[in-house]
Amino acid sequence: MFQRAKVTAAMSQELIDELTDRGRRDLSRLRMDDLETEVYELVDAITRRTVRGVLEEQVEACEEMPHCPQCGRELDDKPPEKKTLTTDRGEVTWNQPVKRCSACRCDFFPSGPGVGD
Repeated sequence: MFQRAKVTAAMSQELIDELTDRGRRDLSRLRMDDLETEVYELVDAITRRTVRGVLEEQVEACEEMPHCPQCGRELDDKPPEKKTLTTDRGEVTWNQPVKRCSACRCDFFPSGPGVGD
């Protein structure tokens, strides 16, 4: 838990620096609801980027699916498919790998434990 407090403090300072344009912008005259809106927009963007990064890491960490689960033949790689997830903080998009069995004419989306959780 100590690490989380340390990370929160560092991120909060970064957000303040960004919102104040590294001290070149005075927020003291900004209405509270306008300040909240700016903070939420920035935090939402960070949240979406973080979720996308975790999803991309999970996809990269997946075990390869070398053979068709139906017929056992070797699978071919296809171009990845763009996937979109709607979160509480907006949409997150990432590329999902796709495998194709030419014998069964089926597409498979290899996934390891935790992908998309």
